[in-house]
Amino acid sequence: MMVLLRVWGMTAPNYVYFSVQFWAVGFAPFFIVALIIVKLRGSKFVALDGIRPIFTQSLLISALLSFNYLGVSAANPHVSGPVQVILAQIPIAFSLGFAYIVLRRVYSWQCWVGAVLVIIGTLVSLVGPMLTDKNSASTSSPVGWSIVYLVGMIPMGILPIFYEGFHKARGSDGQTMTLEWRLIWTTLMLSVWLWIELPIFFALGEPTYQEFAPNMRESFLCIIMRHGGENCDIALPILIALTIVASAQMHSQVILSKGATGAFGVLVLTISPFLADVVYPIKPLMGPYYIVPSLWDLLAALVCIAGVLLFAWFDHKFSYKYPAVESSRLVQWFLREGNTKPTHY
Repeated sequence: MMVLLRVWGMTAPNYVYFSVQFWAVGFAPFFIVALIIVKLRGSKFVALDGIRPIFTQSLLISALLSFNYLGVSAANPHVSGPVQVILAQIPIAFSLGFAYIVLRRVYSWQCWVGAVLVIIGTLVSLVGPMLTDKNSASTSSPVGWSIVYLVGMIPMGILPIFYEGFHKARGSDGQTMTLEWRLIWTTLMLSVWLWIELPIFFALGEPTYQEFAPNMRESFLCIIMRHGGENCDIALPILIALTIVASAQMHSQVILSKGATGAFGVLVLTISPFLADVVYPIKPLMGPYYIVPSLWDLLAALVCIAGVLLFAWFDHKFSYKYPAVESSRLVQWFLREGNTKPTHY
C-alpha cells in the first residue's frame, strides 16, 4: 500500500483531488460484491444493520477517513517515501491517547513509553535532516508538507478504536452488524465529505480554486482516457491497483480490530509500512521511483520499531483488564438501533 501510494504520488502529482474521489467511489463496487457473497452464504440483515446505527456510524467513520485522505493525498507528492514510513507510525500514539481520554481505558506505563518512542522517532525523521545539509531522502521533504501528512494520519489512530466498538457490539437480536453493508454506506459518504472539504484542498493548492475545472478535465483525460502527460498510459492501472489494495486494507483492519483490539489493528497498520523501506532502494523494481533511505530515516525507523514492539507486547499482556469499548457512552450512542431494522430482507 505504501509503495503504491508513493508511486502514484510521483506518477500523477497534479491529480490529487480526482484520485481521492476515484477511490471513494471506486471502493463501493468491491464492497457490494463482498456483500452479495456474504448474503449468498445465507447471512441475513440484523438489528444493528438498521438505518440509524449504519447512518450515524458511517457518517463519523467517513468524516475521519476523508480527513486522512485529505492530509495524506495532498502531501503524498511532496514527502519522500522513507519519511512517509516514519510518519505512518504516529497513529499508535493517538490511538492510546484517544482511548484514554474518551474511553477511559487505562494503559500500562510501558505502553506509554512505547508511544513516546514512536513520537521521538517521528520527530527524528522531521528535525534530523534540518541539522545537516546533505541531499538525502529526508531533506527532499519540506517540513510543512510532512506536518500535513502527519496530521492526516491522526484519524488512523482513532478509527480502529471505533471499529472495535462498533463491530464487537451485539444488537438486541444478539448479532453483530454486517461489515460489508456498513462499508458501502461509509464509502459513499466519504465522497460527500471530500466535496465538503474541497475548500481545504484549494487552500493547499491541490488544486487551487482557479485550477479546479481544468485540473479535473485534465485528470479525466490523462487517467481515464490515457491522453496527455508522459505517465498517462500507466496512471489508470496504478490507480486501480491502489484502490483494490486500499479497499482490502480497510476491510482487513476492521476484521483485526473486531477479532482482537483496535490497538492491534493500529499496530498492524503501523508495522507494515516498514516493508516499503525494503522495496524503495531496489532500482530494478522501483525504476525511476527508487530512493535510498537516509541515515536519519534508518535511525527514526529503529526508534519507532522499538516503540511499536514495546507497545504491542504490553498492550497484549494487559488487554484482559481493558473495559469493553462498546460499553462506553460515546460508542453506545452510535449503537442505538432506532425503529427501522432490515431484518426481514
